[in-house]
Amino acid sequence: MQTKIVGILNYTPDSFSDGGSFFSLKTAQKHFEGMLEDGADIVDIGANSTSYNRILLSAGEEWSRVQELLHIIAPKYGHLISLDTFYPENAEKAVDLGVHMINDVGGAKDQRILDVIAKNKHALYVFMYSLALPANKEIRAKSREEIYDFAKSKLDLLQAKGIELGRVIFDPGIGFATNPSLSLKVISELVFFKSLNVPIYIGHSRKSFLESMTKFPPEGGDIETLAASLYMVLQGVDYLRVHNVNIHARAIKIWEAMRSSL
Repeated sequence: MQTKIVGILNYTPDSFSDGGSFFSLKTAQKHFEGMLEDGADIVDIGANSTSYNRILLSAGEEWSRVQELLHIIAPKYGHLISLDTFYPENAEKAVDLGVHMINDVGGAKDQRILDVIAKNKHALYVFMYSLALPANKEIRAKSREEIYDFAKSKLDLLQAKGIELGRVIFDPGIGFATNPSLSLKVISELVFFKSLNVPIYIGHSRKSFLESMTKFPPEGGDIETLAASLYMVLQGVDYLRVHNVNIHARAIKIWEAMRSSL
């Protein structure tokens, strides 16, 4: 499987990287369509910031924020949309509109979301290694084995719920539930997770574990992100969730052309 690019659309006023930049219907729709033109395979829309020290929106508040945007773009682009939500009721409303992917950063903490996925056979499901919402620097994974065991137990649960593993994707929670050293270890050794036999999804874009090495400026980090991305492409990563789709699409196209010529 060639690496797929997931563009990030933070439909929030308080995202850690670009909060507020696309927090209007007009700018959000333009950015969504721009990422598709730049080469995104899918765009992940999030209305509820789960970064450190954030106050989470309720399910109703989250849906109130995102519903108008989804009603505008889903009729045409539903198969290219991912909704970042851990609320079962919002996942169900989204797939009813034709949204193709649910990105659950709660890692099925609320198992009712699995019932939504089980009965909607067209939907893909991303579950993330997650210990706390919002993210908490005091509650993190201690080893890659801990992340692997979490994934394995969740996959067993998903199968018990009747969800085909062909619709399931795993995100090890880089920079969210891992410290900088473990984040680097995970992305450097993705083959460790390949035995889960589901696609691997990495959301490392502009995160602080990269900043700790080069001290990039606010709203920076695309060079560092791309460097890590290309190393993961070499390892066969399945999905890369990134802010700057344009540079990733261009770089990966060259990378694939060079690899195929060998």
